[in-house]
Amino acid sequence: MRLARQLLLALLAGVLLTVGALVAPTLFATLNDRALAGQIAGQLFHETNWVVIALVLALFVLGGGTRLSRAGVALVLAPALLLATSEWVLHPLIEAEKLAHGTHTTAFAAWHGVSSVLYALATAAAVTALVRELRSR
Repeated sequence: MRLARQLLLALLAGVLLTVGALVAPTLFATLNDRALAGQIAGQLFHETNWVVIALVLALFVLGGGTRLSRAGVALVLAPALLLATSEWVLHPLIEAEKLAHGTHTTAFAAWHGVSSVLYALATAAAVTALVRELRSR
């Protein structure tokens, strides 16, 4: 069971790091059309949110979360909760602002910034959970 927990945590951290630190920045650096880069990145983050939620659920369904300390449980749950908040609370606000006023507004930037912070916190929690798991005996 420990190996399954480690693999799921590695997948969780790896997915978040890959999309957030490699794929999304590469889109904006490579594509000349920032709107297209944003559209593709948004879809990737949407898909990533679901993958993260599924991986966290898998950790608990397979019993991988039952042997964790309270702090460990919080670290494992945090990515799913943070990204669910982003998906179902912030994303609708971002989309509404974009449709009403475009992407060059203070409100769009603010909501987008909050979403980015939640993603960074989710990534940090996943990496920390993985490191704690790998260091435990």
